[in-house]
Amino acid sequence: MRILSIGYAVGLHKSKSGQEWDVARKPNVNESKLNATGSTRVYDSDFFVVDCVNIPLADELEWEEEEEYEIQGQIAERIRTGAPLICFAADGKMGWLPVRVETESAGGTEIDIAADTPFTSILSRLRRTIRYETTLRVGPGHTVLATNKARLPVAAAVPHDDGLIILLPYFEKQNEIIDAIITEVIPSLGSSRVEAHGEVAPKWIEQFPIKPLEELRSKVDRIDRDMAKIVTRREKLVGNVRGLEQYYDLLWQKGRDRLEAAVRIALGLLGIEAQPQEPVDLLHEFGDEVLLVEIEGTEGVVQVAKGAQLLRYVSNYLERYPPKKVHGAIIGNPYRLEPPDNRPPKGKEQRLFSKPLADLAEQQQWRLITTVEIFALVKRHLEGDSSARAELREKLRLPAPSPTASPARSSG
Repeated sequence: MRILSIGYAVGLHKSKSGQEWDVARKPNVNESKLNATGSTRVYDSDFFVVDCVNIPLADELEWEEEEEYEIQGQIAERIRTGAPLICFAADGKMGWLPVRVETESAGGTEIDIAADTPFTSILSRLRRTIRYETTLRVGPGHTVLATNKARLPVAAAVPHDDGLIILLPYFEKQNEIIDAIITEVIPSLGSSRVEAHGEVAPKWIEQFPIKPLEELRSKVDRIDRDMAKIVTRREKLVGNVRGLEQYYDLLWQKGRDRLEAAVRIALGLLGIEAQPQEPVDLLHEFGDEVLLVEIEGTEGVVQVAKGAQLLRYVSNYLERYPPKKVHGAIIGNPYRLEPPDNRPPKGKEQRLFSKPLADLAEQQQWRLITTVEIFALVKRHLEGDSSARAELREKLRLPAPSPTASPARSSG
C-alpha cells in the first residue's frame, strides 16, 4: 500500500512534502503545503492522509495554481475510484474536498462515540487524546462517528462513489489513529482500488499526445480552475455566514460549547475581551481589577446555585490575588426555549433570575444580564449603532476602555 500525506498529519522529521512511503516503513512528512513528487505518483497512491489543521487557507497557498488543481483533481479521482482519505478537519479549509462538507469552529475535548460503526473501538480506545476544533454538518449518507456534548458531529465517514472520506478531529498522537485505521478498519471495509484498476500507465505514454484529448483535458482543467475559485469564494462567504449565525446561540443555547462560546465572541465584538479561566466561565481584566463572569442557560429561571458558584470563585480568586479588586456578573439565558418576548411565560413566576439570586447579586453588587440583552446589543452594533459598546460597559459597570488598550476584534 502506498500512502500520500499532506500537511503535518504524520511524523515530526523534515522531509520532502508530498512524500509517499510504504506502509511498512516509518513515514516522516512535515510540510504545510501540498506539493507532490509527480502526477503519476500521486495518482498511484492507495491511501491519503490530510491534516487540514496545518495546511494554509485556499488564498494563502504557495504552490503553483496549475499544479494545485492537477493534484487535487487526481486525488479526488483516486478517492472516487476507491482510495480512502483520512482528513483531520479544520473550519474554513475543507473546500478542496471532492464532496461538500460544511464546518463550524467549536472546540472541546468531551465527545460521545457512536456505537456499532467500524470506528467505534478505535475512537473509544483513543478518546483521551482527542481535541476537536471543528464541528461538521453532515448530509444524507454520511455516518456520524462521534459528537460533542451538544450532539454536533465532530467525526464522520463520507462515501464518495467507491471511496471513503474519514473526517476526524485532532489527535495528540495522530500516528496512532492513522495506523489503527489502516490496519484495523480499512481491511474490514474491503477497499482495494489497486486490484480494481491494475497497473498505472508508464510515464513514457505522455510522449504520444492525442490532440483532441489534450484539447478536452485543457477545457476540463479550465472548468476545474473556475470551479475551485468559486468554491473558495463560497467557502469564505459561508464562513462569514456561520460567524454571524453563531450569535443566534445567545437566544436559545446552553452549555460551554455553544452558549458560553457565543457570549465570549459577542463580548469580544462589543469591545470586552474575556477568556475562560478554569473554573470560571469567563474572566476580563481591566487595570488592577477583574470581572468574573458565570453563564447559565436554562429552561426556567436562573437559580441561586449559579450565584453560590460565582461567590466561591470570587472568594478563591481574592485568596490567590489579594491586591485585586474583583467584580462579578451572571449572564443568563432563562426560559431559553421560549421566544424572547414571552420570557417569563404567562402563568410562570414573573422573574428571569430567582429572588434569592437577585438578592445575592444586590448584596455583592454583581450585574445580572440576559443573553437576549446582549444579542440586541450585538445586532445594533452589526447594523451600525456605535453606542452599543458603551451601553454594554454600562450594564457591566465597566469603565471606558483606555486609549492605549488593544483594539477589539472587528465584526467581520
